[in-house]
Amino acid sequence: VRQLPDSIWYEVQMGGITGWVSSAFVAYSGAVDDITAQVIQNLGGTAPSAETMVDLGLIVAEAMASDDPPSRIVVTVAPHVGDLGEITYDGIGLGDDALRGYRLHVFGQPDESGEGFSLKSVESTLLCARGVTADGLAI
Repeated sequence: VRQLPDSIWYEVQMGGITGWVSSAFVAYSGAVDDITAQVIQNLGGTAPSAETMVDLGLIVAEAMASDDPPSRIVVTVAPHVGDLGEITYDGIGLGDDALRGYRLHVFGQPDESGEGFSLKSVESTLLCARGVTADGLAI
């Protein structure tokens, strides 16, 4: 660990290579919850549909994002389509010093026409800044 005046850096090793990562980009995985109902409520009571999983995932991520401070929304796992479509987005920056953000695993049901996806479900994983309890809650 190296502490600078405005940041903390961690030494990391992967595949025989050593590097450094800012603590601003590191989080502990917390509890996982099905938040499908909350997403639908945030979107006015209607499950969203979109032409692609990228678009569907972005609708979901924006529905859960913070306005103040504004969340940074990033695709962290590229879309995959099998029986269901899947994509993962991170929303970082919630204005909570214990909770760095959330990871949203979005599942979409392909439309019968094969031209798009409708929301099937959303799992949210807390991304905790300081650690987690045995129940996966932010410390």
